[in-house]
Amino acid sequence: MATSTTLEYYPFLKMLSKMGPQGAANIYKSVPSTLFTLNMLDEPHKDVINFLLTNNPIKVEELCAPEMKPKIRAIIEFLVVLRIVHVQDGITTVCPNFRKSYIMSITRRQRSQTDFDRLKEGPNIRFKKLAVTELFQKGNERWDSILKFLISPGSADGNNISTNTTAVFKELKYLRTSATGSNDITSKGFQFLLQGRHAQIWFYLSAYLKHLTKEHPDHGPAIIDIFCSLIMLAPSIPTNISKASYFAKAVADIRLETPYSIPNYPHKIVNEFFMHMREIGCIYIRKRKDGYFYLTPILSMLRNTGSVAVHQSLPSAKQDGYLVAESNYRIYAYTNDHLQLAILNTFTESEGAFPDMVMAILTRNSVRRAFDLGITAGQIVAFMRSNSHPIAVDKFGTTGCVPQTVVDQINLWEVERSRFTHSPGVLYSNFATRNEFLGALNYAKEKNILKWSSPHNRQLIIDSDGHQPFKQWWATSKKH
Repeated sequence: MATSTTLEYYPFLKMLSKMGPQGAANIYKSVPSTLFTLNMLDEPHKDVINFLLTNNPIKVEELCAPEMKPKIRAIIEFLVVLRIVHVQDGITTVCPNFRKSYIMSITRRQRSQTDFDRLKEGPNIRFKKLAVTELFQKGNERWDSILKFLISPGSADGNNISTNTTAVFKELKYLRTSATGSNDITSKGFQFLLQGRHAQIWFYLSAYLKHLTKEHPDHGPAIIDIFCSLIMLAPSIPTNISKASYFAKAVADIRLETPYSIPNYPHKIVNEFFMHMREIGCIYIRKRKDGYFYLTPILSMLRNTGSVAVHQSLPSAKQDGYLVAESNYRIYAYTNDHLQLAILNTFTESEGAFPDMVMAILTRNSVRRAFDLGITAGQIVAFMRSNSHPIAVDKFGTTGCVPQTVVDQINLWEVERSRFTHSPGVLYSNFATRNEFLGALNYAKEKNILKWSSPHNRQLIIDSDGHQPFKQWWATSKKH
């Protein structure tokens, strides 16, 4: 759970902490936003809030035992950071909007606290309930298309990606614009691909919410209310289904989900945000004319943990790994998943394919191509290890599953690129006499602007920063 030491792992709370007092107060007008914030706090923080809600403004430290004062002080400081409470003259009070929303939440049913209405069948209302497993597949297909676009922005998948997504990826520096005007993945973007799915979505959504609240501050509270409402209504993870299956895209949930009516918001930007939740797979809409949507289990992942850190109960090694690497630089990918193959293609050359397996090879050119995008040797090795086939991991371990010869060669190819450094300079070669050349050579050495010289050919390369001073000196010296 969230504390002052783990705040960096909670994007939503971190966003709240960066807001001004009035901005956070507007967010806490929303009951779903207040509840979602509260649910991410641990029990001691909740206990302090409940104590403050049931008492008049007081000096909390005067009521606790001396040995508890440091702990209580740390809790209150964290609640101040989140704008839940404020302290003035030693007296601690709860934010009025937070207090009001919290009281409303305990006096009303959960589903009645949002603006979304669940459909009820009737003579003129027909709809189909969908299994959670199917909704998980629909949501993952949407998110996979986002990741495919990040890997290959110029591919056909990019045609279905909104400009908002491109803007967020560029703001996060996951994409960069090349000299030719095309978009390319960056080192940070590839590192993003190495994250777990719930962490990816949290990083993306927190950046998107931050972007919207900054560009449209008047609509920020409404947008965050929608986001928190959707999470609050998301189906909980059943006790008979492991959390690992949700995070590993292996859901087998036979429950049927009833759709909700699509609301009509008065402001364009709020409607755009709601439809963007469809684009990234948080909600599923078969056709807009149907007028209803389904919540996908991606929201269940976000509801289960507001943290980007992997839950401690989850296995550290992937159970759906698919890569087998050999010491001859060949890689066998036992998958037909287009996203996984697209990532693999960023640093390998394909050699052949079967229905359920692709053969690839690591070459100097293919790895250097990845380096040109800013991807590092460490990231390539980390990706191969984290996605190694379970049999390879069981036999060789989480490190040895990628042969050391392969790791060393990838690192050598990276070191090879740093053997040469590039810096601009200007070549001077039209020296009439040897004395002219020696005079210019001595001046360049004195000013520390000489990059290279060839006495035999009477040539100098002057640092570009020293070009103008040298040019002026040379013109003056030729007059005398």
